[in-house]
Amino acid sequence: MKILIVDDEMMIKEWLKYTISTLPFEVSLIDTASNGLEALDKVKDQHFDLIFIDITMPKMNGIDLLRNLNEQAVNSMMVVLSSHDEFQFAKEAIRYNIKEYVLKNECSKEKLSEILHSCYEKLQNSRSGSQLTQEFMERVLNNTIASKGLDIVKLNFPRLSGKLFFTAVSELEKELVHSLYEDDVFRIRYEGMIGRVETLYFHLFSIESKENRSHFDYDYSKLLYVHINRKISCGRLCRDPDDILNECRNAWIGYQSLFYSTESFCFGKFQFHDLDTAAVDSLCETAISDIRSYEKEKTLINLYDLNAYFSKYTPSDVDSVVSVYLSIVDTFIVFNNSNSRNITRKLDNSRQLFKNLERFHELSSRVLELIESNIDLVDRSRYSPAVEKALEFIEQNYQDITNVMEISDSVNLSLDYFSRLFKKEVGDTLNSYLVNFRMEKASVILISSNLSVQEVAQRVGIENGSYFSKCFKKKFNTQPIQFRIQTRQSDT
Repeated sequence: MKILIVDDEMMIKEWLKYTISTLPFEVSLIDTASNGLEALDKVKDQHFDLIFIDITMPKMNGIDLLRNLNEQAVNSMMVVLSSHDEFQFAKEAIRYNIKEYVLKNECSKEKLSEILHSCYEKLQNSRSGSQLTQEFMERVLNNTIASKGLDIVKLNFPRLSGKLFFTAVSELEKELVHSLYEDDVFRIRYEGMIGRVETLYFHLFSIESKENRSHFDYDYSKLLYVHINRKISCGRLCRDPDDILNECRNAWIGYQSLFYSTESFCFGKFQFHDLDTAAVDSLCETAISDIRSYEKEKTLINLYDLNAYFSKYTPSDVDSVVSVYLSIVDTFIVFNNSNSRNITRKLDNSRQLFKNLERFHELSSRVLELIESNIDLVDRSRYSPAVEKALEFIEQNYQDITNVMEISDSVNLSLDYFSRLFKKEVGDTLNSYLVNFRMEKASVILISSNLSVQEVAQRVGIENGSYFSKCFKKKFNTQPIQFRIQTRQSDT
């Protein structure tokens, strides 16, 4: 394993070098650079399996370095080490397929071991086959294809010269693809797997005619679908290997379009539909705002508007569409459940349920149904009238409560007496319940907005950002900014 550390702080570089050297991994080279320009020079002369990148550096900062490495299709695992606990930096870094965004004050020996283990597994997987890496295939789908990738494809598929071929996208793994399909008109031969992104596999097929025909007006995606019984999208027929990666993206766009369709197969040329983030954010924020205000009917009306928008424009970024609905469901669960001990479980269950839906009409109708009924979401225990009233007071005023005496005052009981009653019925102290309630609200805001951590803290009634981060980490076992990154990455 070869590692490059890019940071202008000498102490950080030395600590990383020393700590990595104590870990049980075979590291043949640990090199360092003090800025992005210096790192680019080193990358030209040497391939690195893992690159640690600081954000703030002289001459060329970490974001510009990531952009350059991405344009050059550098196939290295990249980890950002930053002192900035703000989403604006993380959002920029995520665009360039980084492995992780780690705060320097949380970069422990255990964390480094986890990162190196992940890099080691990636190396083992890349040696076991000739497919393009997931990082590179993500660049293909983002339409940032470099010439280096085309060279790899030509090297992997030398037998394509003079053949007609097409790419296909499916959740079908390589081992399940039969070597040959044929009917009365032509035969299709499986050439191999190009690469994969998450659960999607990109395959290459060549096609031969049993007659003297140079053109096929045949739906070969339907033929493959019949054989594999999996949703599949095929690109256009082509002869030039230089077109393979473009057709991978084209077939992927077709696969995304099936999300809005009742069909399970398609082929040809597909148009990419951009996601109008401003329009979608406005619709989503309106729905979330109504949920926070317990305006159920208004929420449903806004959801109908959101469904109509997606049905009309069918954006190709399906993961972002699903994320919009997940953020709405997350907000609804948190704001309709007073039992904080059950919220995390319900959030996990709902995310798993909705992420597994394969059709837009299923997703949109299930969210409407969930919010319309809300029977499964509201799980209030049978508390005494005083405790029930206090829970309602917390829900409506958590942003403004300065001390727990305000809660006991709201039910006209002394703090000592009510604290004992609350702990007996709810199983948590007043202060702990209030803090956890605020953290749950904060988790939804982090997922559904781009507000800074300090702004999120203030939204839930906490002025001290450091105290907020400490409470958040205690509840969710991760810092707020990392929670946002991990949640959004898990949605893609």
